[in-house]
Amino acid sequence: MNRNNPIKRIIKYLLSKLENGYLEIRSYYYLNKNSKKAVNKKRIKVGFIVQVPEVWDKEAPIYEYMKASELFRPVLLVLPNANPDGSFDNYGKEYVFFRRKANGKDCIKAVDSERKVLIKDLRSYDYIFFQRPYEIYLPKGMQSVDLIKYSKLCYVPYSTTERESLKPAYTISFLKNMYFCFMDTRDGQEYVKKRTRRNKNRHIEYLGYPVFEQVMSQKAETHPTTVLWTPRWAFDSSLGGSHFFDYKDHINTNEFAGKARIIIRPHPLMFWNIVNKGLMSEEEIESYRSDLEKKNIELDRNVYIQDTFKYTSILISDLSSVIPLFFITGKPIIYCPVKCDYSAILRAIMPGLYIADSWDKVNDYVDMLLSGKDPLKEKRESIIRSYFRHTKGSTERIVNRIAEDHGHKVKQR
Repeated sequence: MNRNNPIKRIIKYLLSKLENGYLEIRSYYYLNKNSKKAVNKKRIKVGFIVQVPEVWDKEAPIYEYMKASELFRPVLLVLPNANPDGSFDNYGKEYVFFRRKANGKDCIKAVDSERKVLIKDLRSYDYIFFQRPYEIYLPKGMQSVDLIKYSKLCYVPYSTTERESLKPAYTISFLKNMYFCFMDTRDGQEYVKKRTRRNKNRHIEYLGYPVFEQVMSQKAETHPTTVLWTPRWAFDSSLGGSHFFDYKDHINTNEFAGKARIIIRPHPLMFWNIVNKGLMSEEEIESYRSDLEKKNIELDRNVYIQDTFKYTSILISDLSSVIPLFFITGKPIIYCPVKCDYSAILRAIMPGLYIADSWDKVNDYVDMLLSGKDPLKEKRESIIRSYFRHTKGSTERIVNRIAEDHGHKVKQR
Protein backbone atom coordinates (compact mmCIF):
# COMPACT_ATOMS: atom_id res chain seq x y z
CA MET A 1 0.00 0.00 0.00
CA ASN A 2 1.35 3.41 -0.96
CA ARG A 3 2.73 5.39 1.97
CA ASN A 4 0.59 8.38 1.00
CA ASN A 5 -2.55 6.28 0.71
CA PRO A 6 -5.34 8.23 2.51
CA ILE A 7 -6.90 5.01 3.86
CA LYS A 8 -3.62 4.03 5.47
CA ARG A 9 -3.29 7.49 7.03
CA ILE A 10 -6.84 7.28 8.41
CA ILE A 11 -6.18 3.82 9.90
CA LYS A 12 -2.94 5.05 11.46
CA TYR A 13 -4.75 8.07 12.91
CA LEU A 14 -7.55 5.92 14.37
CA LEU A 15 -5.09 3.44 15.89
CA SER A 16 -3.20 6.34 17.45
CA LYS A 17 -6.45 7.70 18.91
CA LEU A 18 -7.31 4.27 20.35
CA GLU A 19 -3.85 3.90 21.88
CA ASN A 20 -4.00 7.37 23.41
CA GLY A 21 -7.46 6.67 24.76
CA TYR A 22 -6.29 3.43 26.38
CA LEU A 23 -3.25 5.12 27.94
CA GLU A 24 -5.42 7.94 29.26
CA ILE A 25 -7.87 5.51 30.89
CA ARG A 26 -5.00 3.47 32.33
CA SER A 27 -3.22 6.49 33.79
CA TYR A 28 -6.52 7.83 35.15
CA TYR A 29 -7.12 4.55 36.99
CA TYR A 30 -3.69 4.41 38.62
CA LEU A 31 -3.49 8.13 39.42
CA ASN A 32 -6.83 7.84 41.18
CA LYS A 33 -5.71 4.69 43.00
CA ASN A 34 -2.43 6.26 44.15
CA SER A 35 -4.16 9.42 45.34
CA LYS A 36 -6.02 7.30 47.90
CA LYS A 37 -2.91 5.65 49.37
CA ALA A 38 -2.42 5.99 53.10
CA VAL A 39 -0.47 9.14 53.93
CA ASN A 40 1.10 10.97 56.85
CA LYS A 41 3.64 8.28 57.68
CA LYS A 42 6.55 9.37 59.85
CA ARG A 43 8.89 9.64 56.86
CA ILE A 44 8.09 10.12 53.19
CA LYS A 45 10.08 7.72 51.04
CA VAL A 46 11.12 9.30 47.75
CA GLY A 47 13.01 7.52 44.98
CA PHE A 48 15.07 9.34 42.36
CA ILE A 49 15.73 7.31 39.20
CA VAL A 50 19.14 8.59 38.12
CA GLN A 51 21.31 7.77 35.14
CA VAL A 52 23.01 10.89 33.76
CA PRO A 53 25.27 12.91 36.08
CA GLU A 54 25.28 15.90 33.69
CA VAL A 55 21.55 16.60 34.15
CA TRP A 56 21.30 15.72 37.84
CA ASP A 57 21.55 19.44 38.65
CA LYS A 58 17.82 19.84 37.89
CA GLU A 59 16.76 17.50 40.74
CA ALA A 60 19.79 17.78 43.02
CA PRO A 61 18.45 20.81 44.96
CA ILE A 62 15.23 18.88 45.74
CA TYR A 63 17.17 15.77 46.77
CA GLU A 64 19.58 17.73 48.99
CA TYR A 65 16.72 19.61 50.64
CA MET A 66 14.95 16.34 51.39
CA LYS A 67 18.15 14.72 52.64
CA ALA A 68 18.50 17.50 55.21
CA SER A 69 14.91 17.02 56.40
CA GLU A 70 13.73 14.50 59.01
CA LEU A 71 10.43 14.30 57.13
CA PHE A 72 11.90 12.62 54.04
CA ARG A 73 13.96 9.59 53.15
CA PRO A 74 15.32 10.20 49.62
CA VAL A 75 16.88 7.21 47.84
CA LEU A 76 18.93 7.23 44.63
CA LEU A 77 17.93 4.40 42.26
CA VAL A 78 20.86 4.25 39.85
CA LEU A 79 20.62 2.92 36.30
CA PRO A 80 23.56 2.31 33.95
CA ASN A 81 24.10 4.75 31.12
CA ALA A 82 21.85 4.33 28.06
CA ASN A 83 23.21 5.02 24.58
CA PRO A 84 21.30 7.11 22.01
CA ASP A 85 20.10 3.89 20.34
CA GLY A 86 18.57 2.65 23.62
CA SER A 87 21.27 0.08 24.42
CA PHE A 88 22.78 0.01 27.92
CA ASP A 89 26.35 0.13 29.14
CA ASN A 90 27.55 -1.61 32.28
CA TYR A 91 27.64 0.39 35.51
CA GLY A 92 30.52 2.85 35.51
CA LYS A 93 31.08 6.49 36.32
CA GLU A 94 27.38 7.17 36.93
CA TYR A 95 27.23 4.82 39.93
CA VAL A 96 30.46 6.26 41.38
CA PHE A 97 29.08 9.78 40.93
CA PHE A 98 25.70 9.15 42.55
CA ARG A 99 27.10 7.02 45.37
CA ARG A 100 29.34 9.95 46.25
CA LYS A 101 26.33 12.31 46.22
CA ALA A 102 24.51 10.00 48.62
CA ASN A 103 27.57 9.63 50.87
CA GLY A 104 27.27 5.88 50.36
CA LYS A 105 23.80 5.73 51.93
CA ASP A 106 20.48 5.00 50.25
CA CYS A 107 22.09 4.60 46.85
CA ILE A 108 20.96 1.44 45.05
CA LYS A 109 21.86 -0.26 41.80
CA ALA A 110 18.41 -0.60 40.28
CA VAL A 111 19.12 -3.43 37.79
CA ASP A 112 21.53 -6.33 37.34
CA SER A 113 23.80 -7.06 34.37
CA GLU A 114 20.83 -8.45 32.43
CA ARG A 115 18.77 -5.30 33.15
CA LYS A 116 16.43 -7.13 35.52
CA VAL A 117 15.12 -4.97 38.35
CA LEU A 118 16.92 -5.60 41.63
CA ILE A 119 14.75 -3.40 43.84
CA LYS A 120 12.38 -5.64 45.78
CA ASP A 121 10.46 -2.92 47.62
CA LEU A 122 9.34 -0.64 44.78
CA ARG A 123 5.85 -0.60 46.26
CA SER A 124 7.23 1.08 49.39
CA TYR A 125 8.11 4.35 47.61
CA ASP A 126 5.59 7.10 48.13
CA TYR A 127 6.98 9.23 45.28
CA ILE A 128 9.44 8.51 42.47
CA PHE A 129 11.20 11.18 40.41
CA PHE A 130 12.29 10.59 36.82
CA GLN A 131 15.40 12.29 35.45
CA ARG A 132 14.33 12.30 31.77
CA PRO A 133 10.98 11.70 30.02
CA TYR A 134 12.27 9.05 27.60
CA GLU A 135 11.10 5.49 28.26
CA ILE A 136 13.56 4.13 25.64
CA TYR A 137 16.42 4.86 28.04
CA LEU A 138 14.77 2.94 30.90
CA PRO A 139 14.69 -0.86 31.27
CA LYS A 140 11.40 -2.68 31.62
CA GLY A 141 10.18 -2.50 35.18
CA MET A 142 11.61 1.00 35.68
CA GLN A 143 9.47 2.82 33.13
CA SER A 144 6.62 5.13 34.05
CA VAL A 145 4.05 2.63 32.71
CA ASP A 146 5.36 0.15 35.31
CA LEU A 147 5.91 2.37 38.33
CA ILE A 148 2.60 4.20 38.11
CA LYS A 149 1.08 1.01 39.53
CA TYR A 150 2.79 1.60 42.89
CA SER A 151 3.84 5.21 43.40
CA LYS A 152 3.06 8.83 42.75
CA LEU A 153 5.42 9.71 39.91
CA CYS A 154 7.14 13.10 39.60
CA TYR A 155 9.10 14.93 36.96
CA VAL A 156 11.17 18.13 36.75
CA PRO A 157 12.26 18.95 33.16
CA TYR A 158 15.94 18.23 32.60
CA SER A 159 16.23 21.27 30.29
CA THR A 160 14.23 24.24 29.12
CA THR A 161 12.65 24.11 25.67
CA GLU A 162 14.17 26.62 23.26
CA ARG A 163 11.67 26.29 20.38
CA GLU A 164 7.89 26.07 20.24
CA SER A 165 8.12 23.22 17.70
CA LEU A 166 10.26 21.19 20.12
CA LYS A 167 7.60 21.21 22.82
CA PRO A 168 6.45 17.72 21.76
CA ALA A 169 9.76 16.63 23.32
CA TYR A 170 7.81 16.90 26.58
CA THR A 171 6.59 13.40 25.55
CA ILE A 172 2.96 13.64 26.54
CA SER A 173 2.51 9.85 26.81
CA PHE A 174 5.10 9.89 29.61
CA LEU A 175 3.70 12.99 31.32
CA LYS A 176 0.23 11.42 31.44
CA ASN A 177 1.64 8.99 34.01
CA MET A 178 2.97 11.75 36.25
CA TYR A 179 1.20 12.63 39.47
CA PHE A 180 3.34 15.77 39.76
CA CYS A 181 4.92 17.69 36.86
CA PHE A 182 6.92 20.58 38.29
CA MET A 183 7.43 22.53 35.08
CA ASP A 184 10.38 24.82 34.33
CA THR A 185 8.29 27.72 32.99
CA ARG A 186 4.69 28.90 33.16
CA ASP A 187 4.57 28.57 29.38
CA GLY A 188 5.56 24.90 29.66
CA GLN A 189 2.93 24.36 32.32
CA GLU A 190 0.18 25.74 30.08
CA TYR A 191 1.33 23.66 27.11
CA VAL A 192 1.29 20.38 29.04
CA LYS A 193 -2.05 21.21 30.61
CA LYS A 194 -3.56 21.68 27.15
CA ARG A 195 -2.05 18.46 25.83
CA THR A 196 -3.15 16.27 28.74
CA ARG A 197 -6.75 15.78 29.70
CA ARG A 198 -7.87 17.42 32.88
CA ASN A 199 -7.50 15.05 35.81
CA LYS A 200 -7.76 16.14 39.43
CA ASN A 201 -5.05 13.61 40.30
CA ARG A 202 -2.55 14.85 37.70
CA HIS A 203 -0.88 18.02 38.94
CA ILE A 204 0.88 20.14 36.30
CA GLU A 205 2.39 22.94 38.36
CA TYR A 206 4.84 25.80 38.06
CA LEU A 207 6.49 26.54 41.40
CA GLY A 208 9.79 27.78 39.99
CA TYR A 209 12.78 25.90 38.58
CA PRO A 210 15.30 24.80 41.24
CA VAL A 211 18.35 24.91 38.97
CA PHE A 212 17.62 28.57 38.16
CA GLU A 213 17.51 29.27 41.87
CA GLN A 214 20.81 27.46 42.36
CA VAL A 215 22.59 29.46 39.64
CA MET A 216 21.11 32.73 40.90
CA SER A 217 22.44 32.10 44.40
CA GLN A 218 25.94 30.90 43.52
CA LYS A 219 28.83 33.29 43.90
CA ALA A 220 31.16 34.11 41.03
CA GLU A 221 34.81 33.24 41.44
CA THR A 222 37.74 35.45 40.55
CA HIS A 223 39.62 34.00 37.58
CA PRO A 224 41.38 35.26 34.45
CA THR A 225 38.93 36.39 31.76
CA THR A 226 37.33 33.24 30.35
CA VAL A 227 35.32 32.67 27.17
CA LEU A 228 33.08 29.59 27.10
CA TRP A 229 31.80 28.18 23.78
CA THR A 230 28.87 25.73 23.82
CA PRO A 231 28.20 24.37 20.30
CA ARG A 232 24.96 22.43 19.76
CA TRP A 233 24.90 18.71 19.03
CA ALA A 234 22.36 18.67 16.17
CA PHE A 235 23.27 19.97 12.72
CA ASP A 236 19.77 19.69 11.32
CA SER A 237 18.20 23.17 11.38
CA SER A 238 14.88 21.62 12.43
CA LEU A 239 16.60 20.56 15.66
CA GLY A 240 18.23 23.92 16.26
CA GLY A 241 21.34 23.73 14.09
CA SER A 242 24.99 23.97 15.13
CA HIS A 243 27.80 26.39 14.23
CA PHE A 244 30.49 23.92 15.22
CA PHE A 245 31.86 23.41 11.71
CA ASP A 246 31.52 27.12 10.93
CA TYR A 247 33.61 28.23 13.90
CA LYS A 248 35.74 25.29 15.07
CA ASP A 249 38.79 26.32 13.05
CA HIS A 250 38.51 29.96 14.16
CA ILE A 251 38.52 28.79 17.76
CA ASN A 252 41.31 26.35 17.00
CA THR A 253 43.56 29.13 15.69
CA ASN A 254 43.08 30.71 19.12
CA GLU A 255 42.17 34.16 17.85
CA PHE A 256 41.65 35.23 21.46
CA ALA A 257 45.18 34.17 22.47
CA GLY A 258 46.60 36.48 25.10
CA LYS A 259 43.16 38.01 25.71
CA ALA A 260 41.24 35.23 27.44
CA ARG A 261 41.20 31.64 28.55
CA ILE A 262 39.08 29.57 26.14
CA ILE A 263 36.91 26.63 27.17
CA ILE A 264 34.75 24.54 24.84
CA ARG A 265 31.84 22.54 26.22
CA PRO A 266 30.14 20.65 23.39
CA HIS A 267 26.81 18.97 24.05
CA PRO A 268 27.47 15.43 25.38
CA LEU A 269 26.02 13.97 22.16
CA MET A 270 27.83 16.25 19.69
CA PHE A 271 30.91 14.18 18.89
CA TRP A 272 28.84 10.99 18.86
CA ASN A 273 26.45 12.60 16.38
CA ILE A 274 29.32 13.83 14.20
CA VAL A 275 30.75 10.31 13.90
CA ASN A 276 27.31 8.75 13.47
CA LYS A 277 26.55 11.07 10.55
CA GLY A 278 29.96 10.54 8.97
CA LEU A 279 30.92 14.22 9.28
CA MET A 280 34.22 13.35 10.98
CA SER A 281 35.91 10.11 11.91
CA GLU A 282 36.89 9.24 15.48
CA GLU A 283 40.53 9.71 14.43
CA GLU A 284 39.78 13.22 13.12
CA ILE A 285 38.01 14.12 16.36
CA GLU A 286 40.96 12.90 18.41
CA SER A 287 43.28 14.96 16.20
CA TYR A 288 41.08 18.02 16.76
CA ARG A 289 41.14 17.45 20.52
CA SER A 290 44.91 17.16 20.40
CA ASP A 291 45.23 20.42 18.44
CA LEU A 292 43.09 22.20 21.02
CA GLU A 293 45.26 20.94 23.84
CA LYS A 294 48.43 22.10 22.10
CA LYS A 295 46.98 25.61 21.87
CA ASN A 296 45.85 25.64 25.52
CA ILE A 297 42.17 25.51 24.57
CA GLU A 298 40.31 23.43 27.12
CA LEU A 299 37.47 20.96 26.73
CA ASP A 300 35.34 21.42 29.83
CA ARG A 301 35.62 18.54 32.29
CA ASN A 302 33.11 19.71 34.89
CA VAL A 303 30.06 17.51 35.37
CA TYR A 304 27.82 20.50 36.08
CA ILE A 305 28.02 23.42 33.69
CA GLN A 306 27.17 25.75 36.59
CA ASP A 307 30.62 25.05 38.01
CA THR A 308 32.08 26.38 34.76
CA PHE A 309 29.76 29.39 34.90
CA LYS A 310 31.46 30.52 38.11
CA TYR A 311 34.59 31.54 36.24
CA THR A 312 33.13 32.22 32.78
CA SER A 313 33.20 35.88 31.73
CA ILE A 314 31.53 35.56 28.31
CA LEU A 315 29.37 32.80 26.83
CA ILE A 316 29.27 32.09 23.07
CA SER A 317 26.40 29.71 22.36
CA ASP A 318 24.22 28.12 19.73
CA LEU A 319 20.51 27.72 20.48
CA SER A 320 20.53 25.86 23.78
CA SER A 321 18.95 25.57 27.21
CA VAL A 322 22.37 26.72 28.44
CA ILE A 323 21.42 30.27 27.40
CA PRO A 324 18.66 30.97 29.98
CA LEU A 325 20.69 29.17 32.64
CA PHE A 326 23.75 31.39 32.06
CA PHE A 327 21.58 34.47 31.53
CA ILE A 328 20.66 34.38 35.23
CA THR A 329 24.30 35.04 36.14
CA GLY A 330 23.90 38.49 34.56
CA LYS A 331 27.05 38.00 32.46
CA PRO A 332 27.08 38.63 28.68
CA ILE A 333 26.03 36.11 26.05
CA ILE A 334 26.94 36.13 22.37
CA TYR A 335 24.23 34.16 20.62
CA CYS A 336 24.86 32.46 17.24
CA PRO A 337 21.33 32.55 15.86
CA VAL A 338 19.09 30.24 13.88
CA LYS A 339 15.76 31.17 12.31
CA CYS A 340 13.09 29.39 14.30
CA ASP A 341 9.96 29.67 16.43
CA TYR A 342 11.60 30.65 19.73
CA SER A 343 9.94 29.58 22.97
CA ALA A 344 8.58 32.15 25.42
CA ILE A 345 11.67 32.10 27.64
CA LEU A 346 14.01 32.69 24.68
CA ARG A 347 11.79 35.50 23.39
CA ALA A 348 11.88 37.10 26.83
CA ILE A 349 15.67 37.14 27.14
CA MET A 350 16.55 37.77 23.46
CA PRO A 351 16.77 41.60 23.92
CA GLY A 352 19.60 40.97 26.40
CA LEU A 353 21.72 38.89 24.00
CA TYR A 354 24.39 39.98 21.55
CA ILE A 355 23.35 38.45 18.23
CA ALA A 356 26.25 37.36 16.01
CA ASP A 357 25.44 35.76 12.64
CA SER A 358 29.09 35.51 11.54
CA TRP A 359 32.47 34.83 13.09
CA ASP A 360 33.50 38.45 12.45
CA LYS A 361 30.61 39.61 14.63
CA VAL A 362 31.49 37.06 17.31
CA ASN A 363 35.06 38.37 17.31
CA ASP A 364 33.92 42.02 17.39
CA TYR A 365 31.62 41.39 20.36
CA VAL A 366 34.34 39.51 22.25
CA ASP A 367 36.78 42.39 21.69
CA MET A 368 34.15 44.92 22.82
CA LEU A 369 33.33 42.97 25.99
CA LEU A 370 36.98 42.33 26.81
CA SER A 371 37.56 46.09 26.58
CA GLY A 372 35.04 46.57 29.39
CA LYS A 373 32.11 47.78 27.29
CA ASP A 374 28.82 45.95 27.88
CA PRO A 375 25.87 48.09 26.65
CA LEU A 376 23.29 45.35 27.32
CA LYS A 377 24.21 44.86 30.98
CA GLU A 378 21.35 46.94 32.38
CA LYS A 379 18.89 45.30 29.98
CA ARG A 380 19.89 41.85 31.23
CA GLU A 381 19.52 42.93 34.84
CA SER A 382 16.04 44.30 34.11
CA ILE A 383 14.94 41.03 32.44
CA ILE A 384 16.29 38.97 35.34
CA ARG A 385 14.34 41.08 37.85
CA SER A 386 11.09 40.73 35.90
CA TYR A 387 11.09 37.34 34.17
CA PHE A 388 12.91 35.34 36.87
CA ARG A 389 11.33 37.05 39.89
CA HIS A 390 9.66 33.82 41.08
CA THR A 391 12.91 31.84 41.11
CA LYS A 392 13.82 32.30 44.76
CA GLY A 393 12.26 29.62 46.96
CA SER A 394 11.60 27.18 44.08
CA THR A 395 13.12 24.15 45.80
CA GLU A 396 11.34 24.75 49.09
CA ARG A 397 7.98 25.19 47.36
CA ILE A 398 8.31 21.88 45.50
CA VAL A 399 9.40 19.95 48.60
CA ASN A 400 6.62 21.50 50.68
CA ARG A 401 4.06 20.70 47.98
CA ILE A 402 4.96 17.02 48.23
CA ALA A 403 4.88 17.11 52.03
CA GLU A 404 1.44 18.74 52.00
CA ASP A 405 0.18 16.22 49.47
CA HIS A 406 1.27 13.53 51.89
CA GLY A 407 -0.77 15.08 54.69
CA HIS A 408 1.91 17.07 56.53
CA LYS A 409 1.68 20.67 57.60
CA VAL A 410 4.88 22.51 56.75
CA LYS A 411 6.35 25.86 57.67
CA GLN A 412 8.30 28.02 55.26
CA ARG A 413 11.91 28.43 56.29
